[in-house]
Amino acid sequence: MVNKPEENPPKSITEALIEILWVNPYRKALVITGFVLFCVYSIWNSLPDQIKTDLINSSSKHDKEVAYGPAESFWINLSQEWKIIFREQLTTSFEESKNFDTIFSVTEIDLTGSKIQDIKPISNGQFNQVSDLYASPELSSIEGIQNLKNLYFVDLSGSKIQSISELKSLPNLERLNIQNTNIPKDEISTFRIYRPDVKIKE
Repeated sequence: MVNKPEENPPKSITEALIEILWVNPYRKALVITGFVLFCVYSIWNSLPDQIKTDLINSSSKHDKEVAYGPAESFWINLSQEWKIIFREQLTTSFEESKNFDTIFSVTEIDLTGSKIQDIKPISNGQFNQVSDLYASPELSSIEGIQNLKNLYFVDLSGSKIQSISELKSLPNLERLNIQNTNIPKDEISTFRIYRPDVKIKE
């Protein structure tokens, strides 16, 4: 009696496909790449919409800074009202010459003819040479002013500012105009005690 060779059980379709794909190195790389992309896609879809938006905006901002540089990127993202302020302060045609670094060298910020309500654009720590600041009638917040460490004179007269506590930490401040404002008298008195070196006009 002749012994028949043992027959292997038939492979399933899934096993056959895996064997075909895995034996070929190129197909193997394709499978791995596809799996990784699937995982990334799944993770991205599981993120909240706000996180997706923040990641996209952060990437876009980084790309702009790489393409333009910090000063030009700052200028591109600036509001038209602030651009008018800088155009009035700078005597050189920095836009045509693309010399945007001169923006950070201004020594005076005059907002008196504008409707600007805060100083956020200049509170980023880049404007270390600003010595004089003139508020607009609509200015209601000076948050971040402590970053303008070279300020010598601050004119808040006629503005909507109601507190000067943030000015205490300005090391070079010597003159302060707060005429026609609603800053409480007791806060002014406290400021005088804390900073007797500052001449206040009220």
